[in-house]
Amino acid sequence: MTLSQSVCRCALGLASAPEPGEGNFEQLYQEGLHGLYARQLAPKLPAMLGKFQIEFGHGGRIVGQLQELDDALHGLEVVVFKGASFYPAVYPALGTRPVSDLDVWVRAGDLPRLEQALVSLRYQRLPGLGINYHRQGLAVVVHMNPVHQFRRVFPLSPAWWDSRRPLETLHSIRQLPFEEAYLVTALHGLKHAFRRLLWLLDVALLRQLACPERTAVLARQLGCVRLLQVCDALIQDMFYAQPLDARQWTAWELQFMRGVLTRRAPESAGMLVPLWSEAPWWRKVHYAAEAAYAEGANGWSRAERLLEILRKLWGWTSSRV
Repeated sequence: MTLSQSVCRCALGLASAPEPGEGNFEQLYQEGLHGLYARQLAPKLPAMLGKFQIEFGHGGRIVGQLQELDDALHGLEVVVFKGASFYPAVYPALGTRPVSDLDVWVRAGDLPRLEQALVSLRYQRLPGLGINYHRQGLAVVVHMNPVHQFRRVFPLSPAWWDSRRPLETLHSIRQLPFEEAYLVTALHGLKHAFRRLLWLLDVALLRQLACPERTAVLARQLGCVRLLQVCDALIQDMFYAQPLDARQWTAWELQFMRGVLTRRAPESAGMLVPLWSEAPWWRKVHYAAEAAYAEGANGWSRAERLLEILRKLWGWTSSRV
């Protein structure tokens, strides 16, 4: 078992904190687990207290960013999801989970007011695709849909917005219930082939907090039951020492999951994930025509992008046959 797995198992309540000096500490930074490790070892190793205090400071900066934005919104409701919404329910100790930006979901009609609030706080919009704002190391990523590139396959009903709930003491900024957060976080991790083990840990922790019955209803409505089963299998193998049963999966699913578990899957492999879902075929065709290449590209560059993805996936697959 790797040091990264030991840290995650401790966070899940499956094992005690790892012993000082175990494993590759640099790997923890790559996996996003260094804050958790420093927090777990601080009682045993005083030198780790200083490292954790640094991460605690980073976490405090994010909390300050949330409060500042909440004040500037003047009652305009938005939903923060993914990492910045995980304190304190998912990660009780500030600084245990790194957060690089605020992911904000806003209704399309409210976008101008949100952008006005960001500009009033001296954020500047970055050029390029997406709606990204930046100010002195702080970043805000604005979304019209929390499932983003997968929105064509998994369209969200208005009930998703209506289910938002308060986030601590903030007035305008809301968060998703555990069940919706679980699904969004799982789809995000799958899209990136769980390039960071932290993202799989996020899903595992949210699964512990979510109501299984309500999660099952939402997954059936979205058509992503199979994808949650993939996440569950990855969690069981990585954290609970229950190996994959090859008989339950197609060749592509098995190849993807083995790549995730060995930390060798290319991020582009995650683009195939919606095709395994039980969503209607026409949604999958729409997704394949739009999400497999950069938005705004012309027909020729789109075709080149799709061929590039397929070439990488073929090379990755054939090298492991």
